[in-house]
Amino acid sequence: MRRINWDNRAPGDIGLLQGTNLLSRLIRDFEYDIHPFAPRDFEPSHSFIFAYNGKVLEATMSLHVDSLCAVNDETEYAPLFGRKVEIWRIARTPDEAEAAINLMLGLYGNEGYGCLSLFGFALEAIQRHAGNPKATNGVLAGYVCSMVCGLFLQYPSSELWPAAIDIRQFDPLQERMLFLANED
Repeated sequence: MRRINWDNRAPGDIGLLQGTNLLSRLIRDFEYDIHPFAPRDFEPSHSFIFAYNGKVLEATMSLHVDSLCAVNDETEYAPLFGRKVEIWRIARTPDEAEAAINLMLGLYGNEGYGCLSLFGFALEAIQRHAGNPKATNGVLAGYVCSMVCGLFLQYPSSELWPAAIDIRQFDPLQERMLFLANED
């Protein structure tokens, strides 16, 4: 796993965003309740997959979109106006990255966002904040952004660590901590 700068991004790379809106700040607060000793130099609240032709795949829910693999414009994540983004690349050939992207679209393109799983993360964070260090996300009813990226990372690659990802517990901050732990 290695960090990539924006100008060298390629299909199959994973992006992490440190969002600034209210929901992003709430997600970051929950993540640090779950991972209190995590680094604070970059606090991700969203993750996505770079696709082709200036597009990203991401789990999205809004008034107009409810999808695990929505195809959106990557300019939403460009590091402009102080927006903080990290980009990571897993060891894959371009053909493996293309196959993984196509597999994601085929398997999850028509699936809806996992609101209940996001609620499970919130419950876990509240329990941990209240003093239960063993609390976990007991809800797996669909997937959220980081879970989708966790599934994507498990598709063929020469790196073996993604096979051990516990999708149920995979939030953007844990995703980044695993990237840092497996950085080349």
